[in-house]
Amino acid sequence: LWGFNNKNIEKYQDNTFDNINSICNLFWGLFFLMKRILLSIFLISSLAINAEKNEMIPLAKWMDDAGDLDDSETLYLAYRCMGLYGMMYGLTDYATNEGSKELNQKIQANQLVVLTIGEVVYNNLTPESKRDYSDNIKTSVQPIADNYQLEANANWINTGMYFNDYIIEDGQVCQLFVDAMLAASQK
Repeated sequence: LWGFNNKNIEKYQDNTFDNINSICNLFWGLFFLMKRILLSIFLISSLAINAEKNEMIPLAKWMDDAGDLDDSETLYLAYRCMGLYGMMYGLTDYATNEGSKELNQKIQANQLVVLTIGEVVYNNLTPESKRDYSDNIKTSVQPIADNYQLEANANWINTGMYFNDYIIEDGQVCQLFVDAMLAASQK
């Protein structure tokens, strides 16, 4: 009546089962392909993460090895503290937990001190015709901040906290540096 007979129905059923079978095969093929792609991405990113790690020695050890600091070492210490404070500010700027606002204000105040100290020392080391403190900060401090960020991210993955002993101890050294510079400026 409608153009269907038993042969048409059987042909339709055969084609339907073939189509369903093809779709299932396609689905499983795509599933395993995606699984391989995701596994490859995971392995590559794991290798990349493990390839990038903080190579900076702790500031306390560096200072012990350096002894009395000359201008270039003082500038390096200021840059390390700028990098640390920059990374810490980035992590705490939008934090809402208790004490984060106060910590962020302290970080900003300390950052201003080390920026000022850094500029004074940079000017002592650099002839006036070649001075570009802003550019020097960009090229010198960003890699340091990146190393601190790598350290913080690795600690977050392992413990759920960004600040580990390395970062806290470097923060203590930077705080001593800031306090010493403020005390010296008041004499």
